[in-house]
Amino acid sequence: MSEGARKLSARAVTFVASLGLLSACAAKAPQWEFDTQPAFTVAGPRGAFVADPSLAWTPGGRLYVGVSQTNGESAGYNLYSTTADGDHLVKTGSAPVGPSMITGGQSGPVFILDRDEHKHLLWADEVSGTHHLTAMQRGWDAPEWFIADVRDKNISPKKSIAFGGISTGPHDDVYVSFLDERNNKLKDEDVSQVWFARAAGGEPFARNVRIAGHTCACCRTATAAAPDGKTVYVAFRGNYETDVRDMAVATSHDGGRTFGKPVRLGPDGWKLHGCPESGPSLLAQGKRLYVVWFTLGTELKPTIRLAVSDDLGRTFSPAKVISGNIFDANHPRIAALTSDTAVVTFQGKDPSYLDGFGKTQAWVETVEGLNAGAPSAATPRGISIHDPVIAAANAQLVFVGAVAGDHVIITRGRLLGMTGLRARSE
Repeated sequence: MSEGARKLSARAVTFVASLGLLSACAAKAPQWEFDTQPAFTVAGPRGAFVADPSLAWTPGGRLYVGVSQTNGESAGYNLYSTTADGDHLVKTGSAPVGPSMITGGQSGPVFILDRDEHKHLLWADEVSGTHHLTAMQRGWDAPEWFIADVRDKNISPKKSIAFGGISTGPHDDVYVSFLDERNNKLKDEDVSQVWFARAAGGEPFARNVRIAGHTCACCRTATAAAPDGKTVYVAFRGNYETDVRDMAVATSHDGGRTFGKPVRLGPDGWKLHGCPESGPSLLAQGKRLYVVWFTLGTELKPTIRLAVSDDLGRTFSPAKVISGNIFDANHPRIAALTSDTAVVTFQGKDPSYLDGFGKTQAWVETVEGLNAGAPSAATPRGISIHDPVIAAANAQLVFVGAVAGDHVIITRGRLLGMTGLRARSE
């Protein structure tokens, strides 16, 4: 081959390699495409407020939606599910909650389904200065709900209990994390304690376990269980040093009977004399644990951060910002997408629309370990939302629910391309 031919061949190889690099770069960020208008709307009668959406997908191919409904001073909880064709949402029942159930915000009710499609509902109430946290369970063919108080019976109901998280284990155990002001000797309304309760399916809760004290008093806690049947996690926002609001995770390796010392994440170093009212979200996959949360950090910039543990909560990665350039990011939730990938939703404003002063939208992105895709808008620009939640039907279909005024909207999203997660961080 002549020298000229060799140079031409080298240029061709370089050009082809460049095309491949460009193609790889273009594939780094999986994109989601959502309904241009809500697929479903859940509204109550005139004058009622519907809030606190929870979404759950069944192996049988149905979406369950749980929402609170407040009309005047009376609260209720309703359940809906999609029809067999997936194109309609119908009411399937209600749960016998108390009329003084706390709704809205960080202490509203939470609904989940376990692996056997049993329904679980956690809710708090306050009646005449007394406080209760109640867990309810109902089998798919059970005629009524099993109802149990979460807190130890010897604790005065005058002490506040709320901000609960709920999950289930592979052996039908029910796990609840919560904030409790029992034994609080500090004269500080901004300080609480993190506690944990476990119950075998259909049984009363065992004696509560104290996890940490001097924690942020108005951020929801979160709990998750690893598939090994032994490892249970609780995440909460701490109150460190002088009002530093860093996240922490405590881990149990004996099914929630005892917990180790909480591991402080970040650290973010965000100082706030007050409560952010924004809790963490957890997802356990094998030995991996995902934690997502909101913080302003030392930069005082609203972001969503992600940390990962690959050794059952013993150590964690440094925190990574995953909200991109979205303004006012807050209230993240995470759910499983596949056996080794996850999907995150959060609220925020589009920086490219109206100079970042448009309506608050829900955003969605895929994560695999610390590798994250780019956020995609999950709700229309013309509808202002808050507190989004998410559930995945399969590797390419997710549902996002959010509060929009006095009702709840639900959108559907399709993933356009599954490649490029690992390449994104390289």
